Amino acid sequence: MKENKVIAYSFLLAFILWFLPFVLRLFVVEIPQMDILLLEEKFPQIENSAIHETINLLSAGDKLGAFWAIFKNNLKGCVINSTGGVFFGLGTLFNLVFNGFFSADMFASSYRNGMSIPAIL
Repeated sequence: MKENKVIAYSFLLAFILWFLPFVLRLFVVEIPQMDILLLEEKFPQIENSAIHETINLLSAGDKLGAFWAIFKNNLKGCVINSTGGVFFGLGTLFNLVFNGFFSADMFASSYRNGMSIPAIL
């Protein structure tokens, strides 16, 4: 029974560590709109990013290629979270906070561009 409480508290703590930056970004921190094409002009190295690769693959109609590009990118996050235990959870903690912050950014950007909340969820 005690193990179940520890697991439940761990999940609650992980959710809070994700949710706090999510709320902070959504309601407090304002990030200016960025156009991916303008970013490419200023930072040519962005061509190698997963975002650029996915956009190019989807523009070419290659949904399977886009899936694998996203999968490879997400696999990196899984490795960071998995190895977080080796470093006393610091990698996992950073990843939770980072994902919470940028999840809110994607949520806010989608909403500003006319997507409904049910469609986003």
